[in-house]
Amino acid sequence: MLYTIICSLCCLFVDLSSVTPVPREHAWWAERVQKIQQEVDKSTHKATILFIGDSITQGWEGAGAAVWAKQFAPLNALNLGISGDRTEHVLWRLQNGHLHRLTSDIALVMIGTNNFGQKNSDSEVEVLEGVLAVVKELKDSLPMTHVILHDIFPRGSHFNAMRGSITQVNQALEAAFCDDERVTYLPIGAQFVDGDGSIDPAIMPDFLHLSQKGYQRWADAIVPSILRNLQQTDLVDLAGDTNRQVTIDKEEGQYLGHPTTVLLEDGQTMLCIYPKGHGKGQLVMKRSVDGGNTWSERLPVPSSWSTSKETPHVYRVVDAEGTKRLILFSSLYPIRMSVSEDDGTTWTELAPIGEYGGIVGMSDILETGEGMYTAFFHDDGRFIQNSGVATGLFYVYAVDSVDGGLTWSSPRVVAHDPSVHLCEPGIVVSPDGNRIAMLLRENSRTKRSHICFSDDKGVSWSAPVEMDASLIGDRHQAVYDDEGRLFISFRDTDKTSETAGDWVAWVGTFEQLELGYPGHYRIRLSDNKHSWDCAYPGVQCLPDGTIFTATYGHWDGGEQPYIRGVHINLAEIEQMWEE
Repeated sequence: MLYTIICSLCCLFVDLSSVTPVPREHAWWAERVQKIQQEVDKSTHKATILFIGDSITQGWEGAGAAVWAKQFAPLNALNLGISGDRTEHVLWRLQNGHLHRLTSDIALVMIGTNNFGQKNSDSEVEVLEGVLAVVKELKDSLPMTHVILHDIFPRGSHFNAMRGSITQVNQALEAAFCDDERVTYLPIGAQFVDGDGSIDPAIMPDFLHLSQKGYQRWADAIVPSILRNLQQTDLVDLAGDTNRQVTIDKEEGQYLGHPTTVLLEDGQTMLCIYPKGHGKGQLVMKRSVDGGNTWSERLPVPSSWSTSKETPHVYRVVDAEGTKRLILFSSLYPIRMSVSEDDGTTWTELAPIGEYGGIVGMSDILETGEGMYTAFFHDDGRFIQNSGVATGLFYVYAVDSVDGGLTWSSPRVVAHDPSVHLCEPGIVVSPDGNRIAMLLRENSRTKRSHICFSDDKGVSWSAPVEMDASLIGDRHQAVYDDEGRLFISFRDTDKTSETAGDWVAWVGTFEQLELGYPGHYRIRLSDNKHSWDCAYPGVQCLPDGTIFTATYGHWDGGEQPYIRGVHINLAEIEQMWEE
């Protein structure tokens, strides 16, 4: 209250130029404004984070560029910083186009130092009112946006009068927003000052602007607050779009579930294999020759496929001599495999690959070299040695092949956390091929789904950690489209989600997986009429960039589940936001 009275009295006697929007009369400034405006206009849907400020903010494009590329570019961040700007210049920009048509989760503001440090410097009250005006403009113009307001950073190699003035303004800002639910006041300036009051030139080379090391400190300080204030990932609901859907197989009164798909080299021929039953049961195979638009009748399969005990999984493999084959796994004990060397026309009978078993094997496969593969599954103690006794501990295993998938090694543990039940690994390879992510279902339902990483082609893995809430679910399967978008299909098991129990997809980047960030958006692919039973998906990308994904689900209320495919073009979906 005292702060408000003092400011009000002071304003009676001070010309507050700091709150009067005005442009700057420099050609380079106009060019920079126009460049930002072009980026704003391109961000027709959403820039998740707006960075608003002066040269220190603009410096994310200079000394901070590497940090920005790693930590903020994956969040669709937009830099609205211009060197030398004061609060009045930022106000002019915000009111004259820089917020045009934008929506944003977060606006991160650090402004005011130039009101002190240039000719015609402002008083503490003027600087304070200028910063308050910037925040008010953001709150008024972006009513759904959370503002993260920084303190004005310290400047000068040692204690000085300007630092004292900055401290006074920062104290008033903290008081002004201590109870504001839409503003987080986040003071981090102390992280740039040593214990004796000096500033290390390795952090601020000129005792004002940050080095790359300084920008990393800034990023480390704000990421937790950013993640807390990011809004739920946008949802595109395609469940009712029947034009995208194709029924692959349906049989009245018969449970059809857990399909697996493989796309052949012509980019159009596809096989879909699934059991008549929940996991176990007679395996059925169908073929499409037009990218999943139409499907054959059920095709002949080996007699041993009727003895399948669990969800099937089919993969294309190639040995070192270039021989191509399809391999189909069926698990529990023992894990068995069927092989085709004529693109699925004929198959060998299911035969054990070793004296071990497991659950959902092989849930994914990774090519590790010429003719070399690693395949993944999990077990809870019952089937690895056929004990039949669940230990309550879940282990994720890998087996390796060096002969194009014909024979496999003994299992080795690659992921485990005794506090949770990690299972059903899904593999995602980074665009450059150098890093591999493993996405894991968490079956105790006490934590989120998990992720771990390998930098040595799957030999060793980091400790599993929780993923963002937008990826809580089961049986993650991923593919990149022709423009590099990452599409992950799974069953949504987040009880707080509006799509809980449905077949969904997450669209984002590998970098977002690495950083634990939300994706760009999610898609409801189909509305499951059961509380959970759906979505062990096959996922393929066709040559034109269309994604075809198929799974089972209770698509009609009161009926048995059946096999459905959906065609998705992500570029088409994103075009919706531009229209």
